[in-house]
Amino acid sequence: MLLIGCSTTGETLAVGSYKDSNTIAFHDEEISEEKVIDEVKGVVNASDEATESPDGTPNIVIHVNDRQDSTMVMSIYLWTDSGSTPILLRGHLTDSEKQFYQLSEESWFEIKELLDLEEYL
Repeated sequence: MLLIGCSTTGETLAVGSYKDSNTIAFHDEEISEEKVIDEVKGVVNASDEATESPDGTPNIVIHVNDRQDSTMVMSIYLWTDSGSTPILLRGHLTDSEKQFYQLSEESWFEIKELLDLEEYL
């Protein structure tokens, strides 16, 4: 179940996954509930640096966009098959300098619940 509501900031959150090495397919419905978007951004921003880099293609891609300003606010890539809690990248896969972060078990549970990520796992 995705939560959809009005956002006073104009931000929307889209969840998707890679269908092949060049194509991300996003869910048809975007989340626009400000509380959910702020909670996701807060969890991501509070994550700790990862001790290792993930391998392969990310399992989940999350974009937060500001439709009013036509800008991307945050781009998040999640690797969920690392055998532990997910590793994430804030930014773009093509960035020359990448910093990876590790979600805690509690944070991962919160993200999964907020965004109903079961279909991506």
